[in-house]
Amino acid sequence: MRPLHLSSLILILAAAGCNSTGDLRKHGISTPTSSGNFKEVRKDGQQLKRRWANRYGDGYAFEAGLNANDDGFAAFAGILPNTDLGAVPTSGSATMTGHYEAAAIQDIRVSSQRYDGDLWAYRGDMTVKANFDSGKIDGRSSDGRLDVDGRIKRDGSFAGSSTFNGVDGDLAGVVDSDTAVGAFAGGNDETIFAGGFYVED
Repeated sequence: MRPLHLSSLILILAAAGCNSTGDLRKHGISTPTSSGNFKEVRKDGQQLKRRWANRYGDGYAFEAGLNANDDGFAAFAGILPNTDLGAVPTSGSATMTGHYEAAAIQDIRVSSQRYDGDLWAYRGDMTVKANFDSGKIDGRSSDGRLDVDGRIKRDGSFAGSSTFNGVDGDLAGVVDSDTAVGAFAGGNDETIFAGGFYVED
């Protein structure tokens, strides 16, 4: 699926001295509410919010837009709090396929007290491989935009790194013998992103 350009975001920074590039591009893994909201993102109708869950309530959420402090941009993702997969195996492997979705604020530009950025939506197919002998989980989207690499813990959760459109980020999720749900988020000076994936054997 081709990326969709949703809107251009413009933020006028009111406070003098707030044009440093540090915390004005906030991104990361966080815990959403059951409805998929993130406290870090302002609810003003300009944000891109996505919540996806299967019939059992296992899923992910992500949101990108202006940050809750109204002084920059934010992109956050996480696993829905009611997600409850089965026990993780201690041996064997699984190859799982499904989809990913993501939001990205790209081409972030800073001039004086003004921030500009373009909000894009992405979706594509995803393949994830879990090796329960080594505790490794990794995957790649069919469009080549997303790569994930993590380590599986004994409780079935996993954490690691992600790369989206060449930009590095974090990874978190849960896996069992035939299903994985993941969330990823990251950024640099020009781009921040957040997204999730769901795959099954």
